[in-house]
Amino acid sequence: MAAAVDNMRATLKQIDGEVTAAAGWSGDARDAFNAAAAEWGAASVKINGLLDRITQQVGHGTKQYLSAEADNHTEFQHLSGLS
Repeated sequence: MAAAVDNMRATLKQIDGEVTAAAGWSGDARDAFNAAAAEWGAASVKINGLLDRITQQVGHGTKQYLSAEADNHTEFQHLSGLS
C-alpha cells in the first residue's frame, strides 16, 4: 500500500514539474495553460489529501486487525490450557 501511494505521489510531483517548465509561454496559450495548471494543482492537492486519508485509515485498520489477532491468540491459548 505504501509503495503504491509513494508511486502516485512521485507521478504527481513529476507532472507538477512538467507543468512548471511550461510556464514560460505567452499570450492565449499561456492563459489557457495557466487555467489548466491551476485546475491540475487543485486536483493534485485533493488527491494528496485523499492519499493521506487512505494511508491513515489503512494504518488504523491494520492496528485493529493486529489487536484482534492478538486477542484471539490469547483466547485460544486459554482454551487449549483448559483441555
